[in-house]
Amino acid sequence: MTALQLFSLVLLAVTFAVALWRRVNVGFAMLPAAFILAEVAHISLDKMYTGFPASLVVLVLGVMYLFGHAVRSGAVDRLVVAAERGVGERDWLLPWVTFLLSAFISAVGALPVASLAVVLPMAMQTARRRQIDPMLMGVVTIMGALAGGFSPISVWGQLIREVGLKLHYHVPGYSLFGLEFALNTALAIIAFLVYGGWRLMRRRSLAPTGAADAAAAPVPQSTEATMSRYEVAALLAIVAFIVAVLGFKLDVGLTAFTLGALLHLLFTPEERGVIAALPWPVVLIIAGVLTYISLLLSIGTLEAITRHMQGIQSPVLSVIALAYFASVFASFESSQVAVLAVVVPVALQVELGLSHSLPMLLLVLTVVAYSAVVTSTSPFHVSGALTIANTGDAEEARTLFRRLLVWTIGVAVVVPIASSLVPLIVQAA
Repeated sequence: MTALQLFSLVLLAVTFAVALWRRVNVGFAMLPAAFILAEVAHISLDKMYTGFPASLVVLVLGVMYLFGHAVRSGAVDRLVVAAERGVGERDWLLPWVTFLLSAFISAVGALPVASLAVVLPMAMQTARRRQIDPMLMGVVTIMGALAGGFSPISVWGQLIREVGLKLHYHVPGYSLFGLEFALNTALAIIAFLVYGGWRLMRRRSLAPTGAADAAAAPVPQSTEATMSRYEVAALLAIVAFIVAVLGFKLDVGLTAFTLGALLHLLFTPEERGVIAALPWPVVLIIAGVLTYISLLLSIGTLEAITRHMQGIQSPVLSVIALAYFASVFASFESSQVAVLAVVVPVALQVELGLSHSLPMLLLVLTVVAYSAVVTSTSPFHVSGALTIANTGDAEEARTLFRRLLVWTIGVAVVVPIASSLVPLIVQAA
């Protein structure tokens, strides 16, 4: 590894460390770091700008612009409450309702964090009304958002696809989505069983029945009134978006922007609020990290890492090392977008000594990506913090903080090594 390549890695580590220490958005720090690296490496700014992920920026803003209409119109609230009512007295189904809702919202393009910002408050309120363990409800709901987060039209799915294309890999999006969905579902089932799911299945429903209970569990007014034209139009726009992207292969970001702008013109929501609701911090992270990663590719840093990883003689240790690298990195960096943008190129570049076949590369990529996101339950991450913020009182919040931390540590230790065995078992079979 050359001095320039070592400098690029040190600069990357220092940039992340300073951003975490000073609680600054990583994107704010990473773009100046990319500028410094380009100057040191004598790379022209024109070439540096070719690494700017314009299509992903448009995708994130466009999808969230469109999905914001569904939130503002009240359509999402209506769907959540209707789903809760649909389970009747089968309280054990409620965590799986929120799992599927958060998975669906993530799968149609919203960031998992945005999905959880919508579903978690109602999920935790439902847990209090029905006396369901908040740990069970919170973890299962988060796993749902993660499961949907790898769909081919999601931000994570598109990010992995774009990184793969830069490295001349075609990542099969539906296969990756299916594998990630299965792994997150499996972890959700484990959490369901560990935190009292069996007891929940055997007991009678604790659904509110009296007037006092009903008053303690208010239902949003939008769920009782007739659907407004804005709600209907927002839902139809999301259906049209899915059909256009999956059926006609139209660009995800531009399609979302077009439908979002049409809804904006028809229903004219307050523009300042619409703009403020867009995920600008995530856009900064994507722009900064991927621009820097493109420079690492240009100067050969990722190839050098690949050669060092090839030096690990055992294929088992190669997979485990990558998985733990992803898990540990994600434990310190709360943005899964930033983590995936760093670890996915490494995973795709490394020759693991297992197979050159696409199925094996897909399995390894699945393991690494999975290890990078499962620590989202940490109370130091947005998802875990949202779960704690929606608990009933301060004492319950402190207890839930400790329980989430224990669960996350256990997951960070066990998941990388357990999931790393999957490619090896497949190869042996």
